[in-house]
Amino acid sequence: MLLALAFLWALSGTFVIEPRVLAEYGVERPAWGVALMAPLALGSVAACALAPALPIRPALAYGLGALTYPLYLLHQHIGYAVFTRFADAGNRWLVAGALLAGLLALSWLIAAHMEPSARKAIIEAAGRLKLRARTLRSAA
Repeated sequence: MLLALAFLWALSGTFVIEPRVLAEYGVERPAWGVALMAPLALGSVAACALAPALPIRPALAYGLGALTYPLYLLHQHIGYAVFTRFADAGNRWLVAGALLAGLLALSWLIAAHMEPSARKAIIEAAGRLKLRARTLRSAA
């Protein structure tokens, strides 16, 4: 039941935001393509959740997982901007492949080089705040 509700939410959501996509990016997508996105996305999530675990090394699983958040943050606006500027009917798959490769590379750079130092700085700042809070509590 929950999966059916999620499917309906995803399907209706794509049509609710479609006018905004047209207004913001000037991209008009065919209704069949928009309607296809919900079942494909939910089917992928369901397959990943219900399928047995893949026999991959933990380091690879961690690395792939680390790419997901930077990729999530980067893909939509950059993707629409690149497609509206460079893609046409003759080269859209080439642009899509180059865009995917570029976004994956950028996501890896962020995950491998920026996030570890940012995470360390956040943990150190949190430790200092915790120490100050203890000091203030004991002084009160």
